[in-house]
Amino acid sequence: MTKTLYDPEVEIKGEIKGELKKAKTTIKNMLLKGMDIETIAELVEVDIELVKEVEKNLSKNN
Repeated sequence: MTKTLYDPEVEIKGEIKGELKKAKTTIKNMLLKGMDIETIAELVEVDIELVKEVEKNLSKNN
């Protein structure tokens, strides 16, 4: 019997983390283009709170 280090749960967590990172990057770019929060949330298919979080972080960094 052979044991592997592969863990499907870790793979799923990694995929989710990657998707969230991509969504945040997209949201940031849309905010910088002047798009409104509601439209961004609808187009990126995320909760409006995530868009507000990215907007808040963006204004902190500027």
